[in-house]
Amino acid sequence: MPKSNFLTKRQLIDSRYQISRILQENELLRTYVALDTKLPGKPQCILKLLSPTSADLFLQGKQQLQREAETLASLGKHSQIPELMAYSTEEGLYYLVREYIAGISLAEKLIPGQKLGESTVVRILSYLLEVLEFIHSRGLVYRDLKPENIVRREEDGKLVLIDFQAIAPVINPGNSISLVAGSPAYLPSEQINGEAQYSSDIYAVGIIAIQALTGVHPDPRYGGGFPRSETGEIQWQDLAMVSNGLGAVLSRMVSYDWRDRYSNATEALNALLYGQNYDTANSSPSLSGTNSNLSPRARKWIMVSIFVLGIASTIVTILFIKWLIDLAD
Repeated sequence: MPKSNFLTKRQLIDSRYQISRILQENELLRTYVALDTKLPGKPQCILKLLSPTSADLFLQGKQQLQREAETLASLGKHSQIPELMAYSTEEGLYYLVREYIAGISLAEKLIPGQKLGESTVVRILSYLLEVLEFIHSRGLVYRDLKPENIVRREEDGKLVLIDFQAIAPVINPGNSISLVAGSPAYLPSEQINGEAQYSSDIYAVGIIAIQALTGVHPDPRYGGGFPRSETGEIQWQDLAMVSNGLGAVLSRMVSYDWRDRYSNATEALNALLYGQNYDTANSSPSLSGTNSNLSPRARKWIMVSIFVLGIASTIVTILFIKWLIDLAD
């Protein structure tokens, strides 16, 4: 068991991290906002401390903390993933420290009964699929996408994932794992059966987008939930004002059968950016980093090129009309 389960405000961990306030706790861990007293300005950070409520839970909590630390370390730096700052198992004190993300959770933006516009929802989709593209390229499935685990960063408005306890390698179809992670309202059927795929994350993103468009929480316990057809498909389109293109993309994202969805974040992002008729049969997406679909940089250059060509076309049209007027005179 760890030496200290309860930390008080202003208490120091390892003579460095000063506790500011507690964020949340469960039977395994306590999560605090702390100050790094050895850095200029004493910036805020997140400190997760192993604090099992019983000796039986100690090993489970230790493994969970270690898995999260190893995952953050292996992912490295990404603008939408908090950076791992420290991890310690010395002298019976088990904790990790990660970057603090100033902002508000997406859950606070998705208010039941209030619908977000399509352009806002497309931005949400783009941000989430971009970070998932990075995670999927590492052979990992996030497994717990929900608004509470997503923060809209105050600095630049980007969406950042903040919890990595459930992330795990992709499971080959037919194989299952004993631990089913995630929140039920955002879980597809194969993940409930312990067979999380890349497309399981795509399903969760689609549910979040539909929640934003309809103003309906997907969990019946919160007065929401969506009806399903006899084949298990979610019936949501009549609850939102949405274009045919985006509606088709979302409906495919939340297909009941994981094989009918976009197979990974790259495929879904391309469909979102370039239209729902994106040719998946000829794209041959590779998650190893070779022979992959268009990279984020390539997508940006294409968008810039389209924008510049549009402006050039407008200028040429104006000059042509002016020439015709001058010719008539």
